Amino acid sequence: MNTPRRIGAAWFLNTKPLIYGFQNDPVLAKQVQMVYDIPAINEVQLFKNEVDIALVPSIEYARHSSLYELIPSGCISSDTTVKSVMLFFNKNLDGIKRIAIDESSRTSVMLLKILMQEKFGINPEYVVMKPDLGAMLSSNDAALLIGDNALRGTLQSPNYLDLAEEWIDMTQLPFVFAVWAGKRGNVSKSDITLLSESRRQGIENIGKIASEFATNSGWGASSDFYESYLTENIKFELTDDRIEGLMEFYRLAFMLGFLETFPDIKKAGEESQILNPSHN
Repeated sequence: MNTPRRIGAAWFLNTKPLIYGFQNDPVLAKQVQMVYDIPAINEVQLFKNEVDIALVPSIEYARHSSLYELIPSGCISSDTTVKSVMLFFNKNLDGIKRIAIDESSRTSVMLLKILMQEKFGINPEYVVMKPDLGAMLSSNDAALLIGDNALRGTLQSPNYLDLAEEWIDMTQLPFVFAVWAGKRGNVSKSDITLLSESRRQGIENIGKIASEFATNSGWGASSDFYESYLTENIKFELTDDRIEGLMEFYRLAFMLGFLETFPDIKKAGEESQILNPSHN
């Protein structure tokens, strides 16, 4: 009997379509052991070999790219507004001197720093806090939230910037927040197939996912709100243009000194690297 593959993933709404098959298809469920945590912890678990595959923050993939393979079976990305990576603020952007950042975020913090510096020309102080919007804004000028906390925040506060929208406006490219990854040499074709099939089932059942979340969350929003989010704001396929956006993110992070080296990316199932930004 084959040992189940250990797969790390978050419990956020935007992750549910990627792992739907593992949670709902008995055949797929027998082949995996799911490990749930925030994305940053999932990456640590992958690094320590506590899981075989993980949905990791795209910036953490870059930091350890020499160890990891990029699995092209799905991602968390946006080609427009994302609604769940948001900077909430008390006043105009030019008055922002101190930003509270969600302690569970990695990629979004990097994206925020790039946007603040490259697009808005400001260099605020960043303070790590637990993701409580009220507490964050009570002692800071702005607050970064991600995932379900950010999505819920858009229902509560009218003052926010959508970071994917700002990125796309600046670069004309999509933004990739998280990717599937495994250790180099430890990703098989069957892993790629498993993840792709789970995603396929999830996309086919987004209406069901949205309806269940509307009932269980108790936020007061309709299932149509969540279905729109999962179909219009979040994209789950790692297409060529999204890889291009990922590379631009890495290029800017390196250029601004946030990455020590260019990531050297290997795509699972292929012998050659996808791209090294230093070649551009």
